[in-house]
Amino acid sequence: MPYSDIVNAHALAVLELPRVLEVVAGFATSDLGAARTRALAPTTDTEWLEREHARVAAMRAAILGDEPWHPDPIPDLTGTPRPEGTTRRWPS
Repeated sequence: MPYSDIVNAHALAVLELPRVLEVVAGFATSDLGAARTRALAPTTDTEWLEREHARVAAMRAAILGDEPWHPDPIPDLTGTPRPEGTTRRWPS
């Protein structure tokens, strides 16, 4: 959904959304995660927002817990050849 369907261009300029997304993408542990972060757009989908807030709360608890969890880097496997006879395509 284009940004303009939810918020006007002036508001996005004031909020510096692309710059904010770039900063957040810098914390991603993979290039694909960073790209997905940069592609985020404003939404009014309450259910999606509630799920995302729950995910953030769960990750915060895991990272700040008694035995903090730290993810290992995730390699970009998009260019990896599939085994012969494999027809499944991964979502992009």
